[in-house]
Amino acid sequence: MTAHAAHLAGQRAARVDAVLAETGLADAADRRVGGYSRGMLQRLGLACTVVGEPELLLLDEPASALDPAGRREVLDLISRLRGHATVVFSSHILADVQEVCDRIGVLRAGRLLFQGPLEELLIGRATPAYRVRLRSGGDRAAALLRQRPWVTSVHAEAGDLVVGVRTLDEAETHLAGVLTEAGAKVVSLGPREAQLEDVFLELTT
Repeated sequence: MTAHAAHLAGQRAARVDAVLAETGLADAADRRVGGYSRGMLQRLGLACTVVGEPELLLLDEPASALDPAGRREVLDLISRLRGHATVVFSSHILADVQEVCDRIGVLRAGRLLFQGPLEELLIGRATPAYRVRLRSGGDRAAALLRQRPWVTSVHAEAGDLVVGVRTLDEAETHLAGVLTEAGAKVVSLGPREAQLEDVFLELTT
C-alpha cells in the first residue's frame, strides 16, 4: 500500500524503504496488510501519508492504538517534519500535543476557545503549583497544607504531592515550614511546569 501511495506521488522505491523504516514497518513490509494489528495499520496510514512528502498533513489521533515504543516513534517522526511540512495534529492525549505542537487551538462544543502559540497559552493561565516528592509524612503534610490560605489545592500525581498555590512567592516563603511541621522527609520539591491538560481544564470547565 505504501508503494502504491509512493507511485501515485511519483516517489522512488528508496523513499518507500526509508518511510517504512521511520514508521517501524520495515520488518513487516512483505506481509499482507490484512494480518496487521490495529497499531500497525495506524503506522501504515502514517507511512502512506508522509511518503509523498506533502506540504500539509492532517493527522487525527496518529498515536492511538500504539504501544509506548510505537507512540514514541510516531511522535519523533512528527517532530522531524517541523520545517518541512505543516502538520495539523488532533489528539485527546494532551501530553502528545504539548510535545509536538507549537501552536494550539482549543475547541469546545464547536466553539474556538483559544488559538495561538503554545507558550502564550501556558504562561500565566495555569494555576501555579509546586511538585513535592516525599519519602514519608505525605498524609500529614497534605492535611496541613490544605489548611493554609495560600494553598488552592493538594492532590497526588505519580507518587508526588502537587500543591496548587496562589503565588509561587508564597510557596517559596511558607512551603518548607509546613513540610518541617509535618515531619516529612523531603526528597525534592520545585515549581511544577504548566501542563496543557491543566490549562485545557481551566478553559473548558
